[in-house]
Amino acid sequence: MSDTLLTAGELARELKTDKATVLRWARTGRIPCLKMGGKFRRFNLSEVIAAIKSGRDRALGGRDV
Repeated sequence: MSDTLLTAGELARELKTDKATVLRWARTGRIPCLKMGGKFRRFNLSEVIAAIKSGRDRALGGRDV
C-alpha cells in the first residue's frame, strides 16, 4: 500500500463510504489522520486500514476492507 496522503473524499472512495463518515471517524479518533492547517485532514490509507483491522473501528461492522 502507498504512503500517499489522501483527502477525506479520496479515502471515502477507497473505503466505499461517505466523506462525512470519514470526517466523523477522524474527529472521534476511530481512524488516524494528520491535521494540516486549521481544517484540513489527510489520511494514510495503510494506517487507516491497519486501524480498522485492529478493531479500533466498529463502524464498518467487521467488514474486510
